[in-house]
Amino acid sequence: MAWTTLSFAFGSVLTSTKMTQLQDNFTALATGLSGAPTISRPALKSTTSSGSVVVNAGINGTYSLTGGSYSWYTISSNFVAGIGGGSDLAAGVVGLHGLHDTASSTVYFDERYIQASPPYKYGPVFIMLALNPAGEIIASRVSTDPIWAYHGPTNILPEFEFAGKLYRKNRYINGLPLAKAMADVAIRQKFIAGEVGIDVVDDEIDLDYKDRDAHVVPHGFGDLPPGTTLVLVRPGTDLMGRMLDIIEQDQAKTALNLFADGYLKIDRDSEIELPGLPKIIRSCDARWRLTR
Repeated sequence: MAWTTLSFAFGSVLTSTKMTQLQDNFTALATGLSGAPTISRPALKSTTSSGSVVVNAGINGTYSLTGGSYSWYTISSNFVAGIGGGSDLAAGVVGLHGLHDTASSTVYFDERYIQASPPYKYGPVFIMLALNPAGEIIASRVSTDPIWAYHGPTNILPEFEFAGKLYRKNRYINGLPLAKAMADVAIRQKFIAGEVGIDVVDDEIDLDYKDRDAHVVPHGFGDLPPGTTLVLVRPGTDLMGRMLDIIEQDQAKTALNLFADGYLKIDRDSEIELPGLPKIIRSCDARWRLTR
C-alpha cells in the first residue's frame, strides 16, 4: 500500500471506493509509506531548554523536563549520579540518585521539546535559579516556557478558536479540575459510584490560565534543602531580550552558562514581586560581574 493522489470533483458522489482510498491514504500517512507527505523539521515548532540540579551522595532527587513528555534530552554529570532514583514519578520527571559515597554531583540536562503554548505573562524567557545560603547555584533552568506550562493538572494547549480567542473544553467535578478532583479519595469514590457528575466548561486559554499550575509546580527541582532561595530572573528587561536572541540563534545552554560560569550574578537588592506567582519565587535583576 502506498500514498495515492486523489482529486474529487465538486458534487461528485462519495462512493465506498473513494472512502477506501481515503482510508488507505490516512494509513499511508500514519505509517510513513512511500509517497506519503511528511512533516519537515522546520515545520515542527521546537525550542531548547538547559538546566542542572545538585544531587547529594546517596540521596534521591528529581528534575522535571521543561517540555514534559514532549522532550528529547541528554543528561551528563560532573561526578557520579544515576538515573532512576525515587519511586513512581510523573511523565516528564527524571529520577536521580547520587552514587558517590561522599561527594555530591551536579547533573546537567539539555532538552529540545515541542513548543505550542507562548506567549506568557512573564515571558519570553524564564531563567530560574535555586541558590543555597552562600549564593551558589544548586539548581537551574533556562527556557522559553515556564516549568508549570507542561506539568501539573492544567492542560494549556488550546482545542479550538472562537471570535479570535483560544479555548479548551475542560471537565470539572464539584468545581475542581478533573485531575485535581481525582486526587481526592472521597471525590474519586463518589465519581466511580456515579454519585457526582462532570461539568464540561469552555475555558479561555489566556495568560492567567497558563499560570494556573505555578503554585503546583513552581520550579521542578524536586525537594530543595532548607535555606534555598528560588529566583526567577526579572522578566521583560532588555537582558531577557538578549537571552531570547541567544536561545533562538544558538541554544539555551549558552545562556545558562553565563550564570553557571559566573559572568552574570543575581542582584538581591533589586527584588520585585510578580503578581500571580507563588511567594516562594523571588524575582531579581541579573547584572554583569566585572571580575570572576
